[in-house]
Amino acid sequence: MLNSALNIRSSFIWVLTLSLALVQYFFLSDESWSIAGLEVITGDGRGYYDYLTSIFIDGDLTHQQINGRYILSVDGVGVNKYYAGTALLMLPFFLLGMFIAWLTGVPVDGFSLPFQLSMCLAALTYAMGGVYFFRRLLASFDVKVWAINVLSFAAFFATNMLYYTAYDLTASHVYSFFAIAAFAWYARQYFLAHEAIDLLNLAFWFGITLLIRPVNALVIFALPFLAGDRSTFLHTVRALFKNVGALVTAAMVIVGLGLIQLMLYKLQSGNWIVWSYAGEGFYFHRPAFFAFLFGFKRGWLIYSPFFLLLIPALWKMMKSSRWMSISWISYLLLSVYGLSAWWSWHYGGSYGARPMVDLYAILLLPIGIWLNKNGSQIRQRIIVIVVAVFSLLTAAQVHQMKHGILSAWHMNAGKYFWAFGKYDADKHAHQLGGRDDTMPYHKRSKTLYAGTPKDRDGHWKARHAQGEADAVFTPELEFSLGYSYVFGTLAGERIFIELEVESQEYIAGSATGAFLVIELKAVDGKTKRYDAFRINEHPGLSLDHWHSMHYAYSIEEDVKTDDQFKMYIWNKEKGAFALKVKACRILALE
Repeated sequence: MLNSALNIRSSFIWVLTLSLALVQYFFLSDESWSIAGLEVITGDGRGYYDYLTSIFIDGDLTHQQINGRYILSVDGVGVNKYYAGTALLMLPFFLLGMFIAWLTGVPVDGFSLPFQLSMCLAALTYAMGGVYFFRRLLASFDVKVWAINVLSFAAFFATNMLYYTAYDLTASHVYSFFAIAAFAWYARQYFLAHEAIDLLNLAFWFGITLLIRPVNALVIFALPFLAGDRSTFLHTVRALFKNVGALVTAAMVIVGLGLIQLMLYKLQSGNWIVWSYAGEGFYFHRPAFFAFLFGFKRGWLIYSPFFLLLIPALWKMMKSSRWMSISWISYLLLSVYGLSAWWSWHYGGSYGARPMVDLYAILLLPIGIWLNKNGSQIRQRIIVIVVAVFSLLTAAQVHQMKHGILSAWHMNAGKYFWAFGKYDADKHAHQLGGRDDTMPYHKRSKTLYAGTPKDRDGHWKARHAQGEADAVFTPELEFSLGYSYVFGTLAGERIFIELEVESQEYIAGSATGAFLVIELKAVDGKTKRYDAFRINEHPGLSLDHWHSMHYAYSIEEDVKTDDQFKMYIWNKEKGAFALKVKACRILALE
């Protein structure tokens, strides 16, 4: 059955590859369909990639420039925050870009067009490599060819994997998808055939998975599901522990790959062991479990609703195999728990729950098995329509992300539904406001200030207060409702601001052009931070009604004793609205 199911020929794979390449071009080109200014080595991807430029361009890992973003200071020495697995997989394509740059006479600097294009090719290659293993994995569960094809397409076009394959493609996720798909396939093969080569392969890809993102070690808990049944799993485990030589060899492969990271730490810092994520960590006692799954900020099932098909799939699987259903659900729960326990559970700017992309080769399996048992032509057509609808939704939202109609930050339900169906970048781009920073990782916090203008504590200044409103803005009033605070003695604490306000517009959209301005100044008057964001979370608020808004703001700069913090309303577009402050807190985080 496996061989016949895999006799799909290469036509579908080539169609899928071409489709992804075209979508890459569509999302990455500018308005004139040019890629001359292509820049895909950005964000977290810039950090992974920095291993390659430091070694092959700069020729030095020991004097990396500390930037506070991905090269952090460890005992005064620059150390790359990220793990090296993604860079290792990027390496062949980086070398290809280097060769083409040299051949064509463009700068061999790691960022000229040949390097940018080579990273596009890398993402596409590993995406297709992941598909190769994923399709074999599905076939090993006797999934029919039509279902394999549908899921191969849906994995990219109906989920947020599209964003990380065709747009933000130097992030680690498509690389993890490939590595975990390979691990799952070889694990499945080992359960079925008990061949030593499959054990070595699964150990190798497990090691690569750890080298990319150590948290993905949780994939080990998918093994009971991949075994297919209880007897196969227990028989294989017993046989493995009796074969000490094979077990030790597999462990040595994993440890050997782990040594790559330790050697890189040694070269960078002089130490073998480094916690490069200094000041970050897990809240295992309070994971953001439900927000991670269902929240409009980054919720997995909100931005990849295709996975709602898991509900009928698991219901069907529960009836046919309790072992597989319980083991898969256990794996999902453990993965979501581990991922949502990270202090920044939404993982910064992103489209949906991006760490879930890494796991899609396993998370999609129950849907494939379910589709296999719903093979009538009518049901097949319904599934194809469902995939098409979710694919259109995903493509539309990636378009919105590219043009700033949807935001990679600070999303909520109101913003999501306001942006729904809006695709005109000239009219709707960058209209979302508000601020919802995640409180930095900390063990303790203390309140430095808590109050409102009505406390008359000397920190607030407002013009044109009226009734319950702390400030009433008119076209003649550009600045008002100012707040000032001078920090007392600080010893390295980070500062976090929380502000709750209510706004009422007198003319439709009149507060949309108003901004909350944040300033931090040193004792000598030098500005350390200046920032501004729209006070309205989104346009279209109803008139003559008070709308509640909550802002959370993290000051990343090093705040010193006697630094001055200011915030005030800038009525930039001279609207007519009222504002009242319900609460304001300044926290010091230790």
